[in-house]
Amino acid sequence: MCRRFAFLSAGTVLATWLVAPFFLTAAVSPWPQFRGLNGQGLAEDQQPPVEFAPGTNQLWKVDAPTGSSSPIVWGNTLFLTGISSNRLVTLGFDRRTGRELWRKSVEPAQIESVHRFSTAAASTPCTDGENVYAYFGSYGVLAYDFTGHEIWRRLLPPVPSQYGTASSPVVREGTLFLQRDGGGTNASLVALDATTGLTRWEISRVGEGDSYSTPVFWSHNGATHLVVCGGRRVAGYDPADGRLRWEGPGLGAQPISVAITNGDLLITMAKGLSDQPGKSGLPSWEQALAKYDANHDGKIAINEVPEGEGMQIRREVAKEVPGNYVNIRTILSDAVDADHNGVVVESEWHALERSFASSPDFIRAFRLPALSDGPVQAEVAWHEHQGIPEIPSVLRLGDRLLLLRNGGMASILEAATGKRLMDRERLGVEGHFVASPIVAGGRVYAGNESGTIVVFRMDKEIKVLAVNAIGERLVATPAIVDNTIYIRTESHLWAFAIKDQ
Repeated sequence: MCRRFAFLSAGTVLATWLVAPFFLTAAVSPWPQFRGLNGQGLAEDQQPPVEFAPGTNQLWKVDAPTGSSSPIVWGNTLFLTGISSNRLVTLGFDRRTGRELWRKSVEPAQIESVHRFSTAAASTPCTDGENVYAYFGSYGVLAYDFTGHEIWRRLLPPVPSQYGTASSPVVREGTLFLQRDGGGTNASLVALDATTGLTRWEISRVGEGDSYSTPVFWSHNGATHLVVCGGRRVAGYDPADGRLRWEGPGLGAQPISVAITNGDLLITMAKGLSDQPGKSGLPSWEQALAKYDANHDGKIAINEVPEGEGMQIRREVAKEVPGNYVNIRTILSDAVDADHNGVVVESEWHALERSFASSPDFIRAFRLPALSDGPVQAEVAWHEHQGIPEIPSVLRLGDRLLLLRNGGMASILEAATGKRLMDRERLGVEGHFVASPIVAGGRVYAGNESGTIVVFRMDKEIKVLAVNAIGERLVATPAIVDNTIYIRTESHLWAFAIKDQ
């Protein structure tokens, strides 16, 4: 049995399958990886319910282990990963009933360090319709068939990063691709044989910095490119051998968003340290002295700062959100006091200002020149800096782009030019947005961390259709298959559909 995905321009994905009879019985479009086909978040031929909640259009609800990865679906099987009692688990469910079909687990030598907001099961698995591939930064890759039988395992040493592994694997034409960016000497882009787990090629990415983005495929200029969004550069590789075809300016401070394909444009995005290029957004040195220089010696001793004083990073969400309220003493000690003498002077403060100012927020569109034998430089077609999301990926719906920022602030841009059609308008649903928005039936589904999913249409403005409260913490991007939306919350897996369809 074999499957091949041919990725077309304009973000459209054509899936051509030669399948065994088992799969012919389940003729539904798959959701085979993070954000569905090619990571674009599109299920435009689907009609999941607009209104849903516990007890309303609910098909089923089952327990799920701790984890922040998203569900994926192929045929009648839904796959999920999690962590339970220091064991990394991969599960298969009957997507129609929610019945757990199988559960497999491994115990790593050590669970990697992750941000308290995340988990050690943050990478979404992927499938090619034959096997499912689960990637854990603490362990490596495990391949199972659809009955839960282990096909192979490949142990990979963890790559150090500030917040832990989050990039998800992708599979195409018998090869599994992993973006393993981080601060270690083992950072790499690796291609594994999907049948055996053996390395087909591996490219060092030492010095690229942390990245939590997931690769995508872009068919353009007569070739298919494996697109990798990194801190130092955005790059396109030949999926067959890892040869670098092109590169463009990087995304700065730890990119998260998945790239979007739009014909001859590739659209990337990253939340930096300032939404105004060239400006830090920090208090001036004079303002810092006035607040913290208790002995008026023209310096700030770290112990002059009140012990519990902090700075709220994201003004649009509550300071109680993990990582949103940072201790001032910690900032001064870790990021400002370069000589570690316990005292901050003006030159050290200005160095921090320059660092913030040189890492702005932006959304950027790339266009490629004609390819040649050596790598070429991608052209920046347009860029914007305002209203950039921190975690949710950009979403393309037709000729428009949606940017969804914390606090439920939505911006709409023209995909071809970056022209702003709507600027940071409120959806009426506030809070921290982590899951990426997705589209079905011309409607956008976007959920915040508190478990409220707003459904809306977007043109040059937004029309909210429904606000659905699930009532449990939600950070995983939903999956949409067979007119059903599958949602992973902190403790459960849910399925919602119009029951009389």
